[in-house]
Amino acid sequence: MFKFNKETEREPKFVELISVNDRLKLGGIIGILDDNNIPHFEESSQMNDSTAQVIYANINVGIMVYVPDENLDKARELLQVIGEIPPSY
Repeated sequence: MFKFNKETEREPKFVELISVNDRLKLGGIIGILDDNNIPHFEESSQMNDSTAQVIYANINVGIMVYVPDENLDKARELLQVIGEIPPSY
């Protein structure tokens, strides 16, 4: 996944950026993070089983988006620009 020089770099600590219930919004958030080269991963609060996600795709399940702590401010700025979080967040 990530390769680091042990002397000069550390493995990033991932922190929660936002939790969304809408897969369309999730796609937009992931897209803007990808476009700005911000690493991220998503985690469902309830359904980690891929079969359950397919069967219950229309149920609003909270999905948390995580980014490295050093990218958190930039990621928040991007989400403010697209209106996903308020400016004072």
